[in-house]
Amino acid sequence: MKYRDILGFSKPKKKIIKEQPKQKKTVLDGIKKDILNEWHHSPPTEKRWSKNTTDTGLTEFEQNGGKDIIKEVGAGTEYRPHIMKIDKLYHAYWDAVKDFTDLLLKKGAKKEANTLHKLYMKLVHKFHKTHFIKMIRKLM
Repeated sequence: MKYRDILGFSKPKKKIIKEQPKQKKTVLDGIKKDILNEWHHSPPTEKRWSKNTTDTGLTEFEQNGGKDIIKEVGAGTEYRPHIMKIDKLYHAYWDAVKDFTDLLLKKGAKKEANTLHKLYMKLVHKFHKTHFIKMIRKLM
């Protein structure tokens, strides 16, 4: 017997909690969400694929030249050649370091080859993968 029963207190009412069945998330729901986010845009203001609306037989889009005008924002077009050059030289530098470490291993200088490899990874690779790429992403 419990203490509250001895003193004559009423039993506390149990709260009834209605469990609502949770909807299972399926892969299809995730795909639908991604597609809606990716393809959600406002329709073009010009009519492109409608019946001919003018006496010339062309739609509004075809009358204006039929080409989409893409305006690039930012200095990405200026930075791209330099970034590509840095990436190309980075890969060439890595290839040269690998060749030299292979040569050192063939000659029996295993300690020096491992040291060179570790220093490259610690300094150059770390800089390129963390600092350089983050800086480029901020600029874009």
